[in-house]
Order: sequence, then C-alpha cells, then structure tokens
Amino acid sequence: GIHLFGGSEDQAQYSFEGFQLNDPLTGRFDARMSLESVQSVDVQASPSGAEMGRGAAGTMTLHARTGGDEFKYSATNVFPGIDIGQGLRVSSWTPRGNISGPWKKGRAWYFNTAELQFIRTTVPQLPASQNSSISWRFNDLLHNQINLSNKNILFVGLLFNYRYAPRNGITYLDPRETTVNRRSNQWFGYVKDQHSFSRSSLVEFGFAASLTRSSEVPQGGSPYLITPNGRLGNNYANTRRDAARQQGLVNYFLPSFHFLGEHQLKTGGDIVHLDYEQNVSRSSIDYLDNTGNIVRTITFTGPGHLGRANYETAIYAQDSWRVRSWLLVEAGWRADQDHLLERWNWSPRAGFAVSPPGMEGTRISGGFARIVDPTDLQLFTRPLDQSAISTYFDGSGNVVYGPVESVFSFGPRLQNPRADVWNLGVDRVLPKLLQAKMQWLRRRSSRGFDYENNLPAAEQLPAILAGAPNPGALIADYALTNRRQDQYDSVEIALRQPLKGRYEWMVSYTRSRAASNAVIER
Repeated sequence: GIHLFGGSEDQAQYSFEGFQLNDPLTGRFDARMSLESVQSVDVQASPSGAEMGRGAAGTMTLHARTGGDEFKYSATNVFPGIDIGQGLRVSSWTPRGNISGPWKKGRAWYFNTAELQFIRTTVPQLPASQNSSISWRFNDLLHNQINLSNKNILFVGLLFNYRYAPRNGITYLDPRETTVNRRSNQWFGYVKDQHSFSRSSLVEFGFAASLTRSSEVPQGGSPYLITPNGRLGNNYANTRRDAARQQGLVNYFLPSFHFLGEHQLKTGGDIVHLDYEQNVSRSSIDYLDNTGNIVRTITFTGPGHLGRANYETAIYAQDSWRVRSWLLVEAGWRADQDHLLERWNWSPRAGFAVSPPGMEGTRISGGFARIVDPTDLQLFTRPLDQSAISTYFDGSGNVVYGPVESVFSFGPRLQNPRADVWNLGVDRVLPKLLQAKMQWLRRRSSRGFDYENNLPAAEQLPAILAGAPNPGALIADYALTNRRQDQYDSVEIALRQPLKGRYEWMVSYTRSRAASNAVIER
C-alpha cells in the first residue's frame, strides 16, 4: 500500500488526469498501470491549490503519456523468472508492452500499455504438494489525445484492471484449505475537453466513471477453526462487493489582469456520486485451546446484503498574485458538501514563494491548507451489516462470558474529519548546478472517525477475567464518533545534481514522527 506523509492509505487523494482514482469503497490506491504509461507523478503533502480537496495526508497526481506522429512499440520482461528450489517452475513473470502512434498525424494520437503479472507464493514450511499458490493480474490503459482545433483538446481514456488469485492468503499458519479464491476487476473511463481562449484563459469539462467488483469464495463449507498453532477448516466469509463512482468536473482559468501586481484567477468545482452494494454470508468461527476445547464461538446474525450511496459536491476559487517578480502569493477558498452528513465544510488555503533580491538561486516557500476528508462508505455501511455474537467458555465447556452481540451505530452530530497542514521550505542552487533543499511539515488531524465501545468497563471481558461475575447476555454498542486525532511532523534535507542533462544523483534524509489515539480500527 501507499502511505503518504505518515497517513493511512485511505487518507490520501489519488488522481489520474484530474479525476479521482481512489477505490470507491476503501479509498485506497488499488488500480494498477504499467510504468511506461505514466508521464509524471506529482506528490504533495500540503497542496495550496484549492482544486485539490480530498486527502488529508497528501495528494498523488498521475499524468498519462501521450503518443506522437511516429508509430512506436516496445516490450520488456518477456522472459519469466525460474525457481529451481523445489523443481523447475516459473516463480514470477511481469511482461509489459506498449504501442503508440497517430490516429491522424498532427491531430490525434494514442498510447496503449498492457501489463501481465504472474506471482507464485511458496511457503517452505508446508508440505511440498500444498505449499504454493499463484495469482494473476492484468491491466491495460488506452489514453487518447485529439486536437479538435488549435484551441480545443479532447482527452479520452480507459483503464482496465483484473485480478484472479485462487487460494489467496496462504501462509505457514493458514494452509490452503483456509484460503479464499479472490477475483476483482476495475473499469475506469474518462473524457476531458479543454478549450483555451485569448489572454491566457482556459476552461475544461470532464467526466469519469469507475466501477469495481470483487469476490472472495472459501474452499468449502467446513467449520473455521482458530487454534494456537494456526487456522484450520474453511474460511467463514463468502463475499461479493460492488462499488461505483461517477465524477463530473469543471475548471475555469480566468484571463490574467493587473492590480497591484499580476493576478491569475481560477475557479471550478465537481460533483461525485458514490454507490456501494455487498452480499456477504458468514458462517461461525470457533477458537480452540491447546487441548482442542472450544474457548470462544462467534456466530453472525442479520442480513449480509446491503447498499448505500452518497453525493459529494465541491466548489473553489484560487488567486495567484505575483506582487513582484520575486514574490508570489496564493490564496484560495474551498467548500465541500457531504450529503451523507448534510454538512458544508469550508477550507482556506494560503501560500507564498519568494526569491529575495540579491539572493539569486534561493527560494523560500510555505503555506497553510485546511483539508476536509469525505465520509468513508466502508465505515458508514457497518451498522447495516451483520452483527457478531461472541460466547466464551472455560475448559469444561461452561459459559464464562456472553453471549455478547456487537452492534454498530452512528453517534450524534458527526462531522467530516479535517486536517490543518503547515509547511515551510528553502531551496538553494549551489555551484555546478547542485540543488539543496530543506522542508518542514506539520499536520494536525482532528474529528477522525472511530468506533468506540459504549459497554461499561465492568461488563467487558477484562473485568470478567479479573473475577467479576458473568453479566449474561449483553449488547455491545460500537458508536461512530469523531474522537480520532492524528499528528505528523517531519523535516527533510535533500541534495540533487543533474548530470549531462539526462541523469542525476540525489540523496535525502527525512526525520518524521506520527502519532494517533486510534491506531487500530475496531
């Protein structure tokens, strides 16, 4: 997984050609694409631009490579890796290929890349006939650029991902019968039209749709057993999940104008529709002690079929004000509405960059951004899902605690999580094109989502193990709250130098610290 600047995977915003690429359900970066398909990757911890609004831990923006007037093709990794440890067999193989060229010279071009990934996982501690599993991944990206006129450019693309992983999850403690057969696919299509006018103004409209489907099927219907020496039986969950996102956006770069300096204004917004549906059936789970006695049983009640949707709306305005040739000031304002919580959230942005007169080659920059995270459908569908009922036994089979039913609910007055991010940096060009950089970053996140157990401490398991009497049947209510708080601080020092225009060397050291009051998700 990708973790930006001390955050979790779902706390970052991943975008491709200006559109969100986060998984619609998990918020993670699960899409795959060939290395050759990417022209550039921009990673920022604190975007001063108000058009970027989702991702408290940072943003990662990917730009696709465009074809040219000359037809080209290439392939790499065409030969597989060989493993002779337990007989001659293919261990891994990731062939990649791409073709590019013109649909019409001087007007329209395409760039298509495909990648196949074969992975064999081997667990030497298991018997030779049952110690491996294989998985397949395939992805294909077709990116097109069409110049409708000298001032009008159209981008159209389609990204497809497929994964098939039979017997997924095999480890020394998880033999093949406990694994699941996993399948997933993702379609991501987009179209964006840019029209430029005189006096440096430009408007762009775009629409993207993402659809993901995944399933996990156990190897059979035997009871699932968790023992001190590993798992036995068949996995307890048979799942099917579908998630979708549709996003429409508009951005307008206004003509530049002069007022106490030069101003470049931009404004725009987007609307996002999210939809999630699942169908999950779960069997029981038994925990065994060293003698084979059941010490805990978990059963599930309620329907595992559910669905939920959400709308997210955003508008923003940004001004880049060049006060002097050596001083740039940026200020922006963004408003996000999450229809699941029915709230508008306001987030200011500010930044500056200055190259002091008489200090050529030195740039000092900094900024502040308040970033508001959207709701997580995976968290907000948990109260609609099945409830787990746990019962604890002693070695003789007598009930010592429970049954306890764990239910999830929404707490009062929920708000969207937010983060305040400050950054300050100094860049200096030294002799022989040596570039030095120092960057300081501080992030304080508040109002994070976390499920908290409202069961009194005297009725929880630790109290029972300490000698308190069994209270009998209980309902443990885990309420969703805004009590999670995260902190991140870092200082980075880096040196880099280009060599002959095509190569460079770089050395970097980062000292960072991350802390949270809710590290483990409940």
